[in-house]
Amino acid sequence: TAVISNEKCYSFEEVHLLSNALRNVFKKLGVKKRSRVGILLPNIAEYVITDFSLIKGGLVRVPLNTKLAAPEIEYILNNSEASILVYHQNYAATVNKIRPLLKHIEHYICVDAASNNRDLSFEKLIKEASNEADYETVTNEDPFQILYTSGTTGKPKGALTNVLSRISSLNNVFIDEIPIQSSDSIIH
Repeated sequence: TAVISNEKCYSFEEVHLLSNALRNVFKKLGVKKRSRVGILLPNIAEYVITDFSLIKGGLVRVPLNTKLAAPEIEYILNNSEASILVYHQNYAATVNKIRPLLKHIEHYICVDAASNNRDLSFEKLIKEASNEADYETVTNEDPFQILYTSGTTGKPKGALTNVLSRISSLNNVFIDEIPIQSSDSIIH
């Protein structure tokens, strides 16, 4: 089992195929390598699926803290020049409040969008998309994510990190937190 979310278990294969499908959705929407994608999701399987799809497409993740107020979310999305926002229906009121102020968002994708006819449905898009692998070539120097401060002393500040810094972070986690021995094999 790769992910357990809302009492549903997702295998590694399911996460792989679902993230391929979302990668293909982004491509069909015209999203190009290095484009920025805002993520306003709680800790659910769709976050993991979105994250992997961004990596496969060479897209830059802009994670948004779900506890931020609408003005901070607006600022981060505008400052990062995110062209897509993937959000959960629970945050629809916040998204609708700032929607007219967002300068770069071209597509809104809503998770659990049963009652939302305004935006693209995450579930419907994935269901209708091909799950064939179609990856962008990514180098260590390519941008990976933009992390923002909380903005407690002013506007949030963004730091663009690259793929190599992500690999280094993962290595540190493995070294510091997981007892790995020379005989172990690691897939990441």
